Amino acid sequence: MRIACVLLMMTSVANAEEAVPDDAWEPRLSAGVGLGYRTGDLAILKPAGGTASGQVELKVRPALFIDASYDHARGTARDELRARDLGITTHTIGLAVRNPLMSFGAKPRELGGEMFATAGLAREWVRWDGGGLARNALMLGVGSTLIAPHERVHRQLRVGFRMLFARAPDPGKRPAGCDGPCDTPTKTAPYDVSFVMEVSCHVGR
Repeated sequence: MRIACVLLMMTSVANAEEAVPDDAWEPRLSAGVGLGYRTGDLAILKPAGGTASGQVELKVRPALFIDASYDHARGTARDELRARDLGITTHTIGLAVRNPLMSFGAKPRELGGEMFATAGLAREWVRWDGGGLARNALMLGVGSTLIAPHERVHRQLRVGFRMLFARAPDPGKRPAGCDGPCDTPTKTAPYDVSFVMEVSCHVGR
């Protein structure tokens, strides 16, 4: 009788382990903070500097997440026509979806990871010495996640890269001209592109 009970308990434990849902790989709700570096265009300026960010993410399906984020970037913007660089600060609020593309590891009992893609919309507030603007932006990104073994608290380390596309300010829409000797006048691009590299840590349940 005792042997039968032991065998029954072992079978129940094995079945419980096999019954761990696949979506236990990711938490339903998580929060994270990160540090990174941002560079890109602002019309004729070339801003660059460090970033700090915060993010909250909600899982709506096993392979679909919605996240809200805030980025603060501060650095300098170079202009060849000026004697000195301008100080520049950018605040960005974004809403995006994240989709894991592929993963590795035994969910969720061993070290694992995944590759993912993100897409969303953002609002930027940019300030520099003597001016500023607010504008909308399109965000596209890719990255990878390292997922630590867990039972209740999920812990993740992410490395990501994203691009932001936004309408350039008025100097970026100026008429065709030449910066130096040239045969054909050229226009400044009507859209700015920014690049952000970031490392972030996330916890969730």
